[in-house]
Amino acid sequence: MSLEDACEKLDRWRRHYNEERPHSAIGNIPPIMLANPTGATSPPDPDQAENSRPERSKVG
Repeated sequence: MSLEDACEKLDRWRRHYNEERPHSAIGNIPPIMLANPTGATSPPDPDQAENSRPERSKVG
């Protein structure tokens, strides 16, 4: 097994464990639903996120 294969298998396992598999300790929901109730599995694209530009403040 190559490093690339191992990384791919680990990523599939991580997604299943955190985004699909229900966990009894948190009410039989996948952890992603607790961390992000919308169920989105990826953070928003910063270019398309609302208010993506940092607010500038003038000091002094």
